[in-house]
Amino acid sequence: MKKKLALIWGAWFALFVWFAEGVSARMGRADLTDDRRYRDFYEFYAGSHALMVGDDIYSAGVLGYVYPPLFAFLLTPLAGLPIATAAWIWLAVKLVLLALCIWLGVREVVDRLGTPARGHIAAGVALVGLLFVVDKVRIEMNMQQCNLILLLSFILGLRWIDRRPLLAGVAVGFGANFKYLTLICVPYFLIRGRYKAAVSSVVSTIGWALVPAIGLGWSQNMDLLRRAVLGLGNLGGPETANADAAGVFHAAFGLSIPSFAARYFGENGHNAGTLTFIAAVALAIAGIAWLCYRGSGTNLFLGRNGPARSSEASRRAVLLEWCGLIVAALVFGPQTNSPHLSMLLFPCMAAAGILLSPTCGVTRKPLWIGTALMIAGLVLPPGGVVSDEIVELWRSLSGAAWLILPFFITLLWTGLRYGRGAATGDGPAMAAAGT
Repeated sequence: MKKKLALIWGAWFALFVWFAEGVSARMGRADLTDDRRYRDFYEFYAGSHALMVGDDIYSAGVLGYVYPPLFAFLLTPLAGLPIATAAWIWLAVKLVLLALCIWLGVREVVDRLGTPARGHIAAGVALVGLLFVVDKVRIEMNMQQCNLILLLSFILGLRWIDRRPLLAGVAVGFGANFKYLTLICVPYFLIRGRYKAAVSSVVSTIGWALVPAIGLGWSQNMDLLRRAVLGLGNLGGPETANADAAGVFHAAFGLSIPSFAARYFGENGHNAGTLTFIAAVALAIAGIAWLCYRGSGTNLFLGRNGPARSSEASRRAVLLEWCGLIVAALVFGPQTNSPHLSMLLFPCMAAAGILLSPTCGVTRKPLWIGTALMIAGLVLPPGGVVSDEIVELWRSLSGAAWLILPFFITLLWTGLRYGRGAATGDGPAMAAAGT
């Protein structure tokens, strides 16, 4: 047992070194300009520095700062440092964020699945989940993006949803002031009758948005917020550098289904055709999900509120639904690109928890197939190995997004049936048989 645990921790150490090495190697290259050497952190730093000296944050940088003002405000301590020093600190922050997402995320997974809480099992589940999406996590690190902040907000929202609903809303509101994706939790809270969390999410989103007024003053902060909100009007338009706010629609190279629809039905913009297509896909997926609930005998709405929330089946269903929120935010998000897909880490840990469970009690072959399809969609076709035309075609079709969908459906199908054989004593036998 100790040898197994040592091997797992050794693999963890190697992965974190690998993540840090890719960033440090690029930051050490003297032949690159700052925007290429520090990638997206350069834009964060430029926006924060502009905020500190009183310049326009939405005219700073090369590609442009395109976030609500809270992010730039929180980074002002780094903006007072040389960018090289600030970038190293940001890398350290990113590694800590990743460790927190993994640690808190896997604890939530094993708790809601009822997996034995032995250390090597949790560490193994987390490791396998990371390996499923390791390519995108490394891209997130190399691009020096901020998607791990959103992932941590999602994980904390789930962790606090039952016992501390107000804190769950605070976590959701915090993430929404970086990118708006976490607001997908608000309608879920309402549907599930978690009104405290819903109200807290809305109030916290507004509250976090007003925090920069402490240093900027009310008028300047409100002006920046107005421009950030108005930037949502750019959704569906072509990508522009130095956008006047957050929310630019990456129709040119986005990986989501709306990006695909905009390219093929809307001439890189939204129109009736794109919106109809997106709605049809969303309804189709919702219908398939409903069939998964019906086939498993799990209530989608009835009996899911009140005291029933504490049942094992309900807690597992919430875990799966939370994974669904993350998947929906990515697959249907108008800005989704490769670094965003690092947020699949949590659904992947949930899948790993089911696939590695000794007491799953149901066949896991569909989930293995769905996971394999998702991994193929994330890493294929490999650039530099096949022709650039094939790679560009795959990206233009949003191939990764289409193959994430069967992953989630098989995760939902298997997870809703999880533990049934184990309850009758069949689970270990089925696990031993490789099912």
